[in-house]
Amino acid sequence: MDGKEFQAWLAEADGLSAQQREEAARVLGEPASLASVLKLLEDRIDEHRRCPRCNTDGAVIRGRANGLT
Repeated sequence: MDGKEFQAWLAEADGLSAQQREEAARVLGEPASLASVLKLLEDRIDEHRRCPRCNTDGAVIRGRANGLT
C-alpha cells in the first residue's frame, strides 16, 4: 500500500464503531506469526505457481534469508 492509499485508509477510521476500533487495534497490535506470514505468501502465488510481482510461471523457494524459509 502506498502512502496515498494508506492516508485514505486512515481517513476511513473515523467511521468505525468503538467495537470495530478495539478489534482493529487488537489485530494491528499483534505480531504476525511465522505461519500466518507463510500462508499470506503462499496465498499470493496461484495454483500455477506464478510470481505475484512479475507473473512468471514456476515460482519456487530459492533459499533462506534472514531466518525465513
